[in-house]
Amino acid sequence: MRKTVTQLDPVSVVVARRHRHVSNTTLAAALLLAALLPLLLLPASSRAADNVYLKVETNVIPGRATLSTADVKTYIAYQVAFTNDNTSTLTQTRLRIGKPSITGSSATATFVEAYPTGQARDCVAGTGGVAVDCDFGQLKPDKSIALTFIFRLPLHGTVTLPAELVFAKKDTYVTVNEGTSDGPPAANADTFSATNDQTVHLVSVPEDAGGTNLDYFATYTPAFGGTWGTNGTNIQRDTEQLGPGNSQATKVVVPATNDGTITILKELAPGGNFECPEPGECFGDVSELTVPGIGTKTIIVFLRWDSSALPSGMTPRKLRVAWDADDGGPLPAQIVSTACNQSASNAPCRYATEKFSDKDLGVMLVLPHNGRLRGM
Repeated sequence: MRKTVTQLDPVSVVVARRHRHVSNTTLAAALLLAALLPLLLLPASSRAADNVYLKVETNVIPGRATLSTADVKTYIAYQVAFTNDNTSTLTQTRLRIGKPSITGSSATATFVEAYPTGQARDCVAGTGGVAVDCDFGQLKPDKSIALTFIFRLPLHGTVTLPAELVFAKKDTYVTVNEGTSDGPPAANADTFSATNDQTVHLVSVPEDAGGTNLDYFATYTPAFGGTWGTNGTNIQRDTEQLGPGNSQATKVVVPATNDGTITILKELAPGGNFECPEPGECFGDVSELTVPGIGTKTIIVFLRWDSSALPSGMTPRKLRVAWDADDGGPLPAQIVSTACNQSASNAPCRYATEKFSDKDLGVMLVLPHNGRLRGM
C-alpha cells in the first residue's frame, strides 16, 4: 500500500502532478508516457523502482484573515508536506514556493519563518519571484517532509479589501533527482507541483449573518507569539481613536508556544449571550478571546472603553470586569484579585484601572483560559 503523509485538511488537500521536462523532438515519448499513466498510478510495489511518486499536500491557516487599519502583524500559515513513495533514495530534493499574489494589488505576503526547526534549517528566503527555497538533499524511501511556513500579510492600505491572497498551484513545487544517473542538468529532474491554488480571503470584517460581531480580528500566531488588538496594538496609548461608533477595544498578548495557534478576537453586541454576575450592572460589548494551545501559560488582555460607553458616575475605582471562562466552570464572575505576577497560579487577576486624558478607561488582566469579558 502506498504510504502518504497525514492529511492536513480533507477539504484543501492537493495532489501533485508529475512533470518531465521534454522538448518538441520527444513528442512520441510524451505520448507513450500518457499511455502509461494508468500504470504509474498503481501501488508503488507494482512499479519499477525508478518511477518516482510524490504526493504533495498543502493547506492554509486561517482560510480567512482580517486586517485592521493599524495592523502590522497579521500572519497566515502555509503548510506543505510530501513523501518519497519510492524504493530508492532521491539524491536531491528541493522545494520552492513562489510569492503569493493579492488580487488587484502589487503587494504580497512576506516569508517570516518555518518550523519544525530541524527541517526548516534547510529553508531560506528566495529571490525574485521565489518566496521560499528549501534544499533538503537526500530523501530516503518512505520518508516525509512536512513544514509550516509563516507569511506576514501587508499593511491594510496597500490592499483594497476584500481581496484574495493566492498561492498559485504552479508556484509550489518539488524537484527531485532519482540517482547519480539522473543528476544535473535540471532538465533531468522530475517536477511535482500542486494541482489546486490555495486561497486566503482578506477582509476587514468577516460576514456575520447574525449581526452580532461589532469588531473581529483573526490571525495565525507564529510559535514566537505576538500582540494583537481589535483597534491595533497600541490601545494603552492616549492617542487611540475610540468614539461612539467604536466604543471598545480589546488587545491580547499571546505567549510563545511550541506550535503556532490561531488567535481570534471578537467584540460582540451585548445581550443574552453573557449572564452578568450582578444583573443589570454590566456594560459595554462582550470581548471574546480564542487563543488555543496556550497550555499552562497565561493570556494578557487589555480592555479599553470610550468615555461615551461608560455608565454615569463610573470612576477608575468603581470599574470592575466580569469573566466567563471557557473551561466549563461556574457562571461569569468578577475578577477581584490584584496579586498579578503573570503566572497561571495567580490568574485570573487584574491591575489598577488606567484613566486617559480623553476620559477613556482601561484595564489590564491576566487570564489562565480563554473566555468572554465585560465591564461592570
